[in-house]
Amino acid sequence: MLYRSKNIFRNSICVFGLLFAGCAAGNSGNDEHKSRSVSSDDANSAVLGVAVLGHDENGNIEYELSYDGLERSYIVHIPPNYTPNEKSALVMSLHGRPGTNHSLMKSQRWEEVGDRENFVVVYPQGASVEWRGKAVTHWNALNMETGVDDVGFLKHVVDRVHADYGTDPKRVYVAGFSNGGMMVSRLVCEAGDVFTAMASVAGVGSTAHTDCVPSDVTPIAFIHGEKDELPPEQGRTNNSRPVQETLDMFINAYACSVQPEVRQLADVDKADQTRTTHYKYSGCRNGASVEYYFIENGGHTWPGNKPAPRLGNTSQDFKATEELWSFFKQYRME
Repeated sequence: MLYRSKNIFRNSICVFGLLFAGCAAGNSGNDEHKSRSVSSDDANSAVLGVAVLGHDENGNIEYELSYDGLERSYIVHIPPNYTPNEKSALVMSLHGRPGTNHSLMKSQRWEEVGDRENFVVVYPQGASVEWRGKAVTHWNALNMETGVDDVGFLKHVVDRVHADYGTDPKRVYVAGFSNGGMMVSRLVCEAGDVFTAMASVAGVGSTAHTDCVPSDVTPIAFIHGEKDELPPEQGRTNNSRPVQETLDMFINAYACSVQPEVRQLADVDKADQTRTTHYKYSGCRNGASVEYYFIENGGHTWPGNKPAPRLGNTSQDFKATEELWSFFKQYRME
């Protein structure tokens, strides 16, 4: 649990030193999130000061900042062997709708891999927007236009982490689940110069691709379940495209080989009722690849996570977090 604090810091490197020297902890918080509008005077400036909302003994620090008229937040996880001189890689992970960065940490556990591989993890928080008559946390992924500048916010968070923690701008990766995966589909078109490689899980068919031809060749991986209905593999006329159309868009845009390398993953856990086939489209421009993990009988789930029967079958044959890090670490910007 992150301890709550209201201390304001302008330099997060100083924050790092202070926190791990034993700053006093405030009141403990919870996973609830609200995006609050700031005053019109404040909104004239796209970005305002940064507050440390909380920290814990596991290297997690939560920040809040005012961006484009909304108070936004993100959590940074620092591996135990981190030093700013090493230019560690940066992995950003995006939650689904409705969700929080706190709950995402518990399910995807990127920090466990980051501690082992010595990279920094960032969990941004989506804004709270009106959806079907109630406020929910959501990324503006173009499958439902919200008017929130999430692309600008996420790029700004990356810039802050680079400046504050000395992470490597040539090794910045982003993964998203569900609506967060659809946000990745938007980022690949509008922020391909920021992210070295990307991955979308259970969010493949974003309509962000409808009018999008990426100007940058960004390696990208998709994971999708056959029985996922959020979005379905065959797409949905009002807000999602079929998975194969999405793959074809990237294969054509990147000039990849149309014949993939095909590998069936071992059926490690027969009780999960799934089988996974990995398709790798290589030979793309700039040495990139487009990769797809098709999970037979899989649901709207993150492979390797605790089963969630109401969302369908969860593959236990591989861990998406580990598999995606193996994909990411192949790539470095020139």
